[in-house]
Order: sequence, then C-alpha cells, then structure tokens
Amino acid sequence: MEKICIECNKKPCEKGRRYCKRCYLDRRKTFYYKNGGSPSKKRYGKGTCIQCGKEIKLNRIKQKWCLTCFKAICSSGRFSYNNYENAGGGGYCWKHRRIAEEILNRKLKTNEVIHHLDLNVLNNKLANLIVISRKMHGRLHFFLREQRALLKKFNNEKDENCWKTLIVPMTTTWLETTGVKVIKLWEIRQSAAEPLS
Repeated sequence: MEKICIECNKKPCEKGRRYCKRCYLDRRKTFYYKNGGSPSKKRYGKGTCIQCGKEIKLNRIKQKWCLTCFKAICSSGRFSYNNYENAGGGGYCWKHRRIAEEILNRKLKTNEVIHHLDLNVLNNKLANLIVISRKMHGRLHFFLREQRALLKKFNNEKDENCWKTLIVPMTTTWLETTGVKVIKLWEIRQSAAEPLS
C-alpha cells in the first residue's frame, strides 16, 4: 500500500516520509525564510560589520565583515589576497598559493598547503615558503603552539623576540626529525635556473 502526502493528499510520498518531495521542499523553504535564512545556506543569526557598521546575516559563527568590506580589505594587500585567472576560470587565491603554483607549473592539490616558516603570512619570499600536506601542517602548528606555551611558562620578558628567533630553527628541526615530505620552493627555483647537464 502506497502512502499519500498528508499536505496535498495527491502525490505518493517517498519511503519513510509523510510528505511528497514538492511539499517537503516547500515546508523547508518557508521554515528557513521564517528564521531569517535561505534554504541553501545555514545562517548563524545577525551581526554588525566591524568596518562599516552595516547589519549582516552571519554565514559563519565568527564572521566580522560584510562581503564588500572583506573584499576591500583583501584587495588592499593586508591579507595578500589576489584575484587571478585559474585553470577553471576566474577566482580568488592567496598570494603565496599563486607563487607556489607558478614555480611548480601546476595547480596545488587540495591536500597541499603552503607553510610560512616564520609564521608571517605577509612574508611571501621564496625562502620563507614550503609546500606541506594538510595533515602534517596541522601537526606542525600544534607542535609550535606547545613550544610557545613552554616558553611563556618561564615568564620571560623578552619572550616575543626570543620566539621570533626560534620559530624557523624549531620548524626545520621538526621537519627533519619527523621525516615529513615537503617541497622547498627556493630549491626548485634554483634548480630551474641552473642549466641542464
């Protein structure tokens, strides 16, 4: 025996449901619009943009800017966010990813992440960039957070300057001891500049 939709009493509903597909989608749409969102996007309430003060619907819990202000900040160079044409058409890409893609002559895989050795996102010099897997990148940052916490434990007054000098040696030591496969972009650039034998 086939179940009939309890809303329209005409169309048969899918197995385990009380509504036909059309009525189910209509109910879902009205529920989301009542709660201030759209059926395609989950919203986290309302907030205000910290730059222009305009009221915005939050797409993320910690959203701080409206879309226009965020694009303006990114294009200003504060976050080194550049617009460029990628293989699939137009799109946005971080500057360090663009540099890596140009040197490697290929698009980065979804598993590949660019790590800044000195943890300064604005320093996009080749000597500061390495390509590492997403999983190992998370482990590296966890290790660095642990080391920073140990440094702060001693309540050193100059811990910020000390930390800045220790970041690069600690990162390279961790990469060597764990045996993580990384691509050093400055080595590729040097080998590409050398003539083939």
